[in-house]
Amino acid sequence: MKKTLLSLITLISLTGFSQVNVSFETSEGYTLAPIELQGPAGNEWGLLNGSATNTMNSTLANVESNRAFTGTNSLRFTSDNSQWNYYAGVLSPFYAGYDNAFIVRHRFYPESSTGSDYLFQIFDFDGTNLVSVADLRFDYQGTIDFSDGTTFNTNVGTYTANQWYDVVIERTATLIILRVNGTQLASYPVYGTGTSAKFVGIRFDNYGSGFSVDNLVIELPASSESFNSNLFSLYPNPTSSILNITNSDNLDIKNISVIDVNGRTVKNQAGSLTQINVSD
Repeated sequence: MKKTLLSLITLISLTGFSQVNVSFETSEGYTLAPIELQGPAGNEWGLLNGSATNTMNSTLANVESNRAFTGTNSLRFTSDNSQWNYYAGVLSPFYAGYDNAFIVRHRFYPESSTGSDYLFQIFDFDGTNLVSVADLRFDYQGTIDFSDGTTFNTNVGTYTANQWYDVVIERTATLIILRVNGTQLASYPVYGTGTSAKFVGIRFDNYGSGFSVDNLVIELPASSESFNSNLFSLYPNPTSSILNITNSDNLDIKNISVIDVNGRTVKNQAGSLTQINVSD
């Protein structure tokens, strides 16, 4: 049994998670001010404009305490009714370590369903340009639209004003999936490719209505190959006694299972773990 375990040490399964959480709270270092240049030093939020000559006034996107899904603050966009013929807004800091499989969730609060379009985008970076890998729109007609990489497919769902929506975009190896309030609204083949860095773009067309965003979460599906290969180190390997487990994001590992060549779980250990004894 010991030799089998040693030869299959990479089949150890770890239950955990890797994620970014942004709720725009004071405890995260955010202040009640324009979101531009807030965030990690050298990796701050910036403006994402739709025109080189017409830029959005940074005071239209602020950390505010007028409403929040949880906590006190959220990111609120207000409109000065300039009625741009393009989308402009903000671009998040880049979040490294997220490959082509990811889950991005946020809470969205529209102040109207008959005013501005709201555009939520997820980008890779190819070394020169932002590359869109998912595009969602809550449009001014009260419908939810989702891109197939070429065009927006309109009316995959509907929405009303003055309530929070739980918006989830998941990208697997083959599909981009949209869920709103737990219901799957759309699924399209994947498009776009770049590096392992992820950016989030939040934009609108400024037609007289605003919105709030809260609880932005970016995570790797636990089933993705990059979840284990990018985050976890196992040593010494091979071993006949203690196997140490470390990870680059200081994650709290809750469960470790050892599985033999026949798919049987031969050992299971729960708790806050950094190692497992495989001598038996």
